[in-house]
Amino acid sequence: MTTNFRNESSEQAKSNSAQSLPEWLQSPWMPKLLFVVALLICYGISVNVRYQQLETWRANPQQFFVGEQPLMTTLDAPFFLRWAKEYRDGKYFSYDNKRSYPSGTQWFREQQAEIVASENGTQAEPTFPPGRLTSPTAIPLLSFIVAMISPFFAGNLYLAGHWLVILSGGLFILPLGLYGWRLGYPIAGMLGGLIGTFCSEYFVRASIGRIDTDMLNIFFPILGAYFVLLACQAKQERWVWAWAALAGLSMNLFALWYAKTGFTLGCFLTLLIGLIIWRRTSRQVLPALGLFVFFAGPSHLLSGLRGVQGFLGNYLFVGAVKEAQAQEVVNPVTFPNVFNTISEAAKVPMSEVLQQVLSEPTWGWLGLIAFALFAIRYWPAVIPLLPIFALGLFGFQSSRRFIMFLAPFVGFGLGVLLTIVIRLAWEWLRLRLEPEDHNAVQSHPILGNANLVGQLLIYVGLFGSWTFFAPQTAVSYVPGPSIPPPVYQTFEQVERLVPKNGAIYTWWDYGYAITDKTERAVFHDGGSQFSGLTYFVARSFISSEQEEMRRIIGFLASQGGGGIHRFNKSKDTLLREVYSGKYKPREPIYVFYTYDMIGKFSALFSIGSWNFDTLKNSVKGYQRLQCSKLENQVLTCQGVTVDLKEGLVNGQIPLRRLVQSIQGRETKIQELKSEGLSLQLMMPNEQQFSEIYLMEEAVWASNFNQMYLLGNYDKEVFEEVFHAFPIARLFRLKDLDPLD
Repeated sequence: MTTNFRNESSEQAKSNSAQSLPEWLQSPWMPKLLFVVALLICYGISVNVRYQQLETWRANPQQFFVGEQPLMTTLDAPFFLRWAKEYRDGKYFSYDNKRSYPSGTQWFREQQAEIVASENGTQAEPTFPPGRLTSPTAIPLLSFIVAMISPFFAGNLYLAGHWLVILSGGLFILPLGLYGWRLGYPIAGMLGGLIGTFCSEYFVRASIGRIDTDMLNIFFPILGAYFVLLACQAKQERWVWAWAALAGLSMNLFALWYAKTGFTLGCFLTLLIGLIIWRRTSRQVLPALGLFVFFAGPSHLLSGLRGVQGFLGNYLFVGAVKEAQAQEVVNPVTFPNVFNTISEAAKVPMSEVLQQVLSEPTWGWLGLIAFALFAIRYWPAVIPLLPIFALGLFGFQSSRRFIMFLAPFVGFGLGVLLTIVIRLAWEWLRLRLEPEDHNAVQSHPILGNANLVGQLLIYVGLFGSWTFFAPQTAVSYVPGPSIPPPVYQTFEQVERLVPKNGAIYTWWDYGYAITDKTERAVFHDGGSQFSGLTYFVARSFISSEQEEMRRIIGFLASQGGGGIHRFNKSKDTLLREVYSGKYKPREPIYVFYTYDMIGKFSALFSIGSWNFDTLKNSVKGYQRLQCSKLENQVLTCQGVTVDLKEGLVNGQIPLRRLVQSIQGRETKIQELKSEGLSLQLMMPNEQQFSEIYLMEEAVWASNFNQMYLLGNYDKEVFEEVFHAFPIARLFRLKDLDPLD
């Protein structure tokens, strides 16, 4: 009787357990299904937040659109969009006749062919524009993708680019989540993805309008690392090879996407080390490495070492940008290092690095330490991630842009801690709930479904923790356009006023956008500013002699950047040629000033004031004053008091002159002392001040200040053709005969 009773009770318990949940919920596939759903939700959060950014833009078109065109949030976006447009329209060629003027013009190509032939003692061969390239690898992969998806957006390349960012910005959540799942910590990868994608240093670079390579620059390395892990852990030989091949293919695509082959070298080394550590035989290792190299591209791997060396040279010792530094001496004349004037190369103080990940740095340190301990504990499985982690650590020593590679690991470490806490709490709860009669466990509503409940607690903990961490990220950030709508609208006037064969002479920042919008050539842009040409352009703007600007423009418009290299035999030789005045532009040249250059003037001065002998420079710029009142001829500003009667700044510094510029045309100058600073009042009319600047003499006397803000230009050399105070001004260089 007793035995039968126990059997009946056991059968009844099983029956109750079976009836407690539907059969499909008890499937062994349920944990995997829950993981996939949670992973897709995390990715969906990324997509939705970026989509809401676009909706905010649409609700405020006056701030973010020009007509039907959404603006960009990076100055490089027009570069990719123009190539996408030309490729889609069948106008893409293997050379670009709009960049680095005049290098792409037919007459310049013929001139260079004659020079080369003369130096070699041969006859110049005629040059013809090469044919259009049709291979998708002939243009940047980003441009190719935008061109291919544009039909889904009625041919609007700008909108297609926005949607590419929306869909791609958080794509690395998927491979990182799979990586965490593979290591037994599924929510670690997902929390790392969420914190990583909304870390301020990454989110700013992967928000709408940021049509640039940053949107997938975390995805490809983590995808490659995940395939390396699978290759190392694969049980069957053919899978070792298959995963190694996919790792190589991911690096090949990344090289086409970003053209930084150092990542390929890093992935290859982790594959080699990982296969050795996981005790693979040479029969497995050698074919796996061979397949990786084949699919990654041997040339990419070979150039990887050179790429790493260049990376270390650029970033290892880069600090806060204050002064230009010397480039490596490769020619008799050493030019300033333009790289140090780029904001993304600036260094964040070590104490603030993790604040760029989570606003409360304690959590950042906790996550970072947790990941480090996790990496030590499970070091064989973490090896594929170490190059990316090491790159993130550069954020403490070098450029702030590397913080975005650190953020996913901070989140991963927090996810590991969260997993441990939830598992311990669940074990404690199970012990508290466990009945004395062990046979009743199966019929218990919670303990009878312990595996499913435990899985649900894990994911509830994930999304609960995200609601806590989300406000500490940049999740609410909405980017503004990198070129304000009023400035961008002036490009339409430039297109109308500058003939098709004309070239625009301006600072490099807006070069890509000007070419994209106007289809006019520019002297330099975001991809050609690392050269001596940038020094001479900066020099022409900060010089106090407009004739010096004319001679520099004449040389650059005739000889191009290649002329600088050709005459760079010595400092005297180069400068004699540049300032000789014998070079004359063959096509119309227009000098274009825009409002943003006021804030960038200190960078221009840093580069243009470079001394070739001492290899040093100075930094001067505009000090914009926030003034509240003018009483008894004393101007009271934030942190500055200007006594206009006594001619003193803060009671000590002499004020040389007071300048009033009305609409940038009518200038009134009151000389106060023989030396000192200048106070410049920018006025839309005689009754109002729009902006007030305090500046040193070199800034006041510069061609930039005199021509752009004051309207003082040599009418024998320049002709003003467009004036939109204070947004932009356009001057035409007059067609003068070369000087004797």
